[in-house]
Amino acid sequence: MLNNEFNNTHRIYFNTSISNLYVRFVCFYSLPEGPQAKPAKKNNADILSKHLIKRQAEFQESIRVIASAILQNQVSLTEGAIRINKLSGLLEDTLSDDIAYEVFSELTEATAHIPILENWAKLTKKEQAFF
Repeated sequence: MLNNEFNNTHRIYFNTSISNLYVRFVCFYSLPEGPQAKPAKKNNADILSKHLIKRQAEFQESIRVIASAILQNQVSLTEGAIRINKLSGLLEDTLSDDIAYEVFSELTEATAHIPILENWAKLTKKEQAFF
């Protein structure tokens, strides 16, 4: 019973966190773009900076897609949380320290003992059911 309550409580926190992240990303990507700056002579720092900004946006979009997949039951909560946790670690410190990502880190730690990929496939159905 206690394990069931734990799972239900975490599911509520995860759904809330996922919904929160999803709304943030939708709002962020819905903002109109500001006026275009005149092209300036590009130097290596500018190129690197733009590349890093682009990568951060790609990580955020990947998190949004995974969160959406979790909400639509296309991926398990555990797998989605592990993936979001990994991606959130690649975000800038100001973004990855967001409390909304904390719950994904907690679930990743709580499920670290569960075998994955080939090791999961090697388990019997009874052993899989145990987890």
